[in-house]
Parts: sequence; C-alpha cells; structure tokens
Amino acid sequence: MTVADAETGVEFVVVRADLYARIRRLVEDRSDEEIQATASQINEIMQDDDALDPWLESYQTP
Repeated sequence: MTVADAETGVEFVVVRADLYARIRRLVEDRSDEEIQATASQINEIMQDDDALDPWLESYQTP
C-alpha cells in the first residue's frame, strides 16, 4: 500500500510491521548487489500479494 504526503506529494510504502521486520533483516549488512537482488524479490512478492488483496484498490484511493 502507498500513501502520499498531502503537502509534498512524496509517496511512502506502508507494510505490516511483521513484514517490515522480515524485510529489514533481509537488507541489513548486505552489499549493494545483494540489496538490489533482494529489492527485486520483494517487489515480486508484493505484486503477488497485491494481486490477491481484494481491498487493494480501497487502500490506494484517496
């Protein structure tokens, strides 16, 4: 899910705390190459998760 700052328009990604903890463990103490590979994997996982989320559109609509 993303939210945007009303004043700046900057978008932020909002994830459940347990998912954030898992993501954080994946990227701590990693090389740039490992981080890029992990980011790609996370994007794929999130796309799959979003595809199965019946409420996704309501999260993204202001």
